Amino acid sequence: MNKKILLSTDIGSDIDDALALLAVLNSDINLRGVCTVNGNVDARSYIAKHLVNLSGREVFVARGESSPVDGHPDPYTFFE
Repeated sequence: MNKKILLSTDIGSDIDDALALLAVLNSDINLRGVCTVNGNVDARSYIAKHLVNLSGREVFVARGESSPVDGHPDPYTFFE
């Protein structure tokens, strides 16, 4: 796959993000980086980097923002 992918995740809250990361790591997707967001980004980055290391691939893992940049606390609010 030619396209470079950056995965943004809140891994660590539920199993779904860990499974998604493992699925990507075990595919031919060109994953170039993982960015952890929401809450304890240090712990989330540790989990993501551990899974990357277990895969044997070289993928950068970075800590993102722990809270919304715009300060809006509810990401599931929709506006018409």
